[in-house]
Amino acid sequence: MLNALDNQLRLLAQDYYPKFRENIKERAGGHVNEEQLGALKEFIFLMPITLKQLSIYWNRKDTPAEAKRVSGFIITYIYHPRDLLPEGKNNLFGY
Repeated sequence: MLNALDNQLRLLAQDYYPKFRENIKERAGGHVNEEQLGALKEFIFLMPITLKQLSIYWNRKDTPAEAKRVSGFIITYIYHPRDLLPEGKNNLFGY
């Protein structure tokens, strides 16, 4: 699953680079130079690696139950096609 996410991110960045680039720029406020854009892009590519590390932590026997419960929320938030916490027009939580 995490490999699929990594592959999908890299395909999006490669095949649709202009749109991917525009989306990153827009989300960063529009004032991004090429170096910053590259850094943001690489940061996005760290997501699958970070999730894998978290998964290892969550699957340990000594991990507290509260942390394991949070894992489901994090995975759902990342994989859900709609932003559950939009910051656009309606601000946080839609208000």
